[in-house]
Amino acid sequence: MRVKLSLAPRESNLSDKLWLTLRIEFPEGVSVGKPSLDAVLDEFAIRDVDQALPRWENGRRVLQQVYVLEPTHLGKRTLGPLRIAFRDSRRHDDRDQFIETKPLEFEIGTDVDTNRLSLAELRPLVSGVESARKRESAAGWLWGGMAIAMGVAVLYWRRRVAAGRATDAVPTPQELAQHELSDIFREDLAEQDIDLFYVELTGVIRRYLERVLQVCVQEHTTEELLQLVAARGMLAPEQLHRLRIFFESADRVKFAAYRPSFEEIEESMKWARRFVGFDDAEVAA
Repeated sequence: MRVKLSLAPRESNLSDKLWLTLRIEFPEGVSVGKPSLDAVLDEFAIRDVDQALPRWENGRRVLQQVYVLEPTHLGKRTLGPLRIAFRDSRRHDDRDQFIETKPLEFEIGTDVDTNRLSLAELRPLVSGVESARKRESAAGWLWGGMAIAMGVAVLYWRRRVAAGRATDAVPTPQELAQHELSDIFREDLAEQDIDLFYVELTGVIRRYLERVLQVCVQEHTTEELLQLVAARGMLAPEQLHRLRIFFESADRVKFAAYRPSFEEIEESMKWARRFVGFDDAEVAA
């Protein structure tokens, strides 16, 4: 069994993105417990999570997760070790065994000159949903002095980065989701593997909501995610109801061996497109 935890880059600045990759390889007969990275990620804001589908490579099962992180602390830091439980049925031993990754050392710095900052530079963060944007802008007035100072520093740094990389436009959550949906439809996954199609389709919507909400929702159940969306007031009641139907329909396919009709598949595809803003259409109730 092999476990590799890698972080790149090892030296970066506050508000830069870092990529943490967890790769686990194990032979047939070994089962691996679901790793929890909460304890090793408490110094980061999680911006995105990409969990690849399990696959076989050279006779070994491969699990891989990639986390896009934003550091929240300055200085020399240490990440890990990460402890992973597994069982080896080849030895007729059903007891949990553990393997640990090596600690990763990294350093977070900053080029921000706080003497040049002004509160006039402070602007509300942009959200992909209008109601959420208005509420977050209003909530910004409630931040304490320390939070405001940090927010100004981060915004100033991001503007410096943007000024130096004018051609590197950051895609919006909507644009990313539209691109991902286009890939799914182009590959005709619905005809090749209906289970995989719904895994990928719901994954796009989950990642879209995650980017808009700016929280990690990969570990949330469908009900928890819907409660989070409702609490943020992102959608009207009828839209929230349609989102619930979409997820529940997909869960029936993924977990209850349900086989949807052609019309149901078409409706799921059309609704997903509307939800992420294709053709500027509204979400159907």
